[in-house]
Amino acid sequence: MCYRKNPEDYWAGVSLADLEILTGDQKTVLKQYKRAIKKSKQNWFNLDSAKQQLLILKDLKFRPELVDRVLDLFNNALNQLTPPQIEKAPKNVFLFSGHMIDQPGRKEPRFPKEKEQQAAHKIKQALDEMTPVPGDLALCGGACGGDIIFAELCLDLGLNLEIRLPFDEPEFIKKSVRLAGEDWVNRFLTIKSHKNTSIMTMAKELAPLPDDIDPYSRNNLWQLFTALAWGLDKVNFICLWNQKTGDGPGGTAHMYNTVSQYSGKVKIIDPGDL
Repeated sequence: MCYRKNPEDYWAGVSLADLEILTGDQKTVLKQYKRAIKKSKQNWFNLDSAKQQLLILKDLKFRPELVDRVLDLFNNALNQLTPPQIEKAPKNVFLFSGHMIDQPGRKEPRFPKEKEQQAAHKIKQALDEMTPVPGDLALCGGACGGDIIFAELCLDLGLNLEIRLPFDEPEFIKKSVRLAGEDWVNRFLTIKSHKNTSIMTMAKELAPLPDDIDPYSRNNLWQLFTALAWGLDKVNFICLWNQKTGDGPGGTAHMYNTVSQYSGKVKIIDPGDL
């Protein structure tokens, strides 16, 4: 019935062929499977799924010669395709939040540019203590200062890096990167071009921002729950934070307070101690 309604449907064709293999003659069976394979649109997963069902019949030694002939059809089709890369779960997930480099004229210093090298050293030390391995996942924003330092270090360690932005990239660069100078913009773009980097924006990945929700707070939660989705025991949080209330909502203090509700693997680096 399903096949008659939609004769171009791959799965309807496979189902019909699966019925034929139970009692049909060899010529009819091979003909039905060949028809189905032609309708697969070279979908590797669909072809492999049907092949796995046939392997069950092979294990049961059901009509072995015929099953082998059908498996040859699927193997020939699959050999012409490149198997898709299946994402491997990371051993560890590293989440970061940290202050931006102080803008010139800031009344109360928080993360002055003179402390960048010391901060980088401490962040690297914290990462090393958490024993990252290539292929682990790192999550952060992309702002000048702590985010970019952390991102550079993670890429140097061979980690996969996901940068999540609360705004479209041009707007984000204007608000959170360029204000510290063009060198930080260039560093951001270098990170972006790395083969291990993925950049995602809330506007493209999430539903529209509700009027009563701060974009930076939402971005923090987006990063955090992405990390937690891999398993609470895998999440390691590093923050470059002066342990004071931030200049506005959605800053490092918000991220620290939220992460602390879920994970005890927290490392604070206070710029005031550098």
